[in-house]
Amino acid sequence: KNIKWLEPLQLENTIQQFGVHMLQQVDFRHEADNLDKFRKSFLLMPAISFPTPIPGLATEEILVETYEQGVSIASYLLSPEAANEQLGSPQNKELAGLGVKTLFKM
Repeated sequence: KNIKWLEPLQLENTIQQFGVHMLQQVDFRHEADNLDKFRKSFLLMPAISFPTPIPGLATEEILVETYEQGVSIASYLLSPEAANEQLGSPQNKELAGLGVKTLFKM
């Protein structure tokens, strides 16, 4: 059914553009390229790491990457010790600073 008041929104065009971006995101070759860009961007920040795609092993449907040893920030934030710390603790300040730097670098 044609609804005249929706025409200015150009919904068909918007949905097509959304579909193109979604298809790119499910193509793991693009994900491998993005991971590589992130990894290179953060080389000077050793506290931040990204898996490295294995060259030649990324296809549209498969992505093989390195395993990165580390601790997720979520495990710290959800720990019982975190609930007892004060907001201004040195560790919280360090995590907040790292988070802000990471956000601006992305």
